Amino acid sequence: MKHGERTKIRILSAGCELWRKGSEKVIASEIAAHLNLTHPAILYHFPKNLRDAVAEYAVKIADSHVIVQLIAIGHPAVANMSERQKNVHISAVKNPKVPQGS
Repeated sequence: MKHGERTKIRILSAGCELWRKGSEKVIASEIAAHLNLTHPAILYHFPKNLRDAVAEYAVKIADSHVIVQLIAIGHPAVANMSERQKNVHISAVKNPKVPQGS
């Protein structure tokens, strides 16, 4: 994987992490601060639609916490998701697995 691709994944992963704290946090300046990068570095990789790219990445990696928020707002990233798939993510958030040994 090339350096630019790794950086994009780091940005998208950070975007998912921040989205769990609230979608308003998914802006270039917040992600840049979170990753100790510059604001222009984020914009270089995602000049448009950063929030949409993070949403699509969350669906790709099956980040249930973000997906549930996407379902709630009717985001296009979850438009093709079946009701069964949506319910799986909702259940995963409502009933998180108890860690082994607890």
